[in-house]
Amino acid sequence: MTNVKVTISGAHSQGKTTLLDRLARDSFLAEKNFRFGASTVRDLQKMGINISEAGDDITQGLVVSKHIENAYREGNWILDRCVLDSVAYGLVAANSRKIEHCTYEYNTLIGQRLKKKYNLMFYIMPELPLVNDGTRSLDQEYFEQACKAFEHGITTLDL
Repeated sequence: MTNVKVTISGAHSQGKTTLLDRLARDSFLAEKNFRFGASTVRDLQKMGINISEAGDDITQGLVVSKHIENAYREGNWILDRCVLDSVAYGLVAANSRKIEHCTYEYNTLIGQRLKKKYNLMFYIMPELPLVNDGTRSLDQEYFEQACKAFEHGITTLDL
């Protein structure tokens, strides 16, 4: 089993990173040489890049570039987020005029091309309350828009 890509997608505060952390401790996955890639959004924030509702075209470009890089990584990977997330959050940003519509269209084009690089894509249904971790948005309206955008993204990417 080589070059397996598994992704975990869904709206913020739904347990993706917690699940990824727990999977990273699994001995079976360790035996299969799986590596784990956490979300890049926190790394972008550390660099001074705007995220969440304040994100812009630069944010979207950097995030989708990371998804491209992750899709082409050698080896077995379980990834926190993928191009589905870029399509969903890009739609929210485009609808609120935080990014140009062409940026959303680019995210969608990349999503349609990269989805074939993933062996399994898991979508976490929104069921958990928003929890403050010092990074993610706690705005309920933004969260609800993201949840709807994921449904749209799943349809748009034909997943």
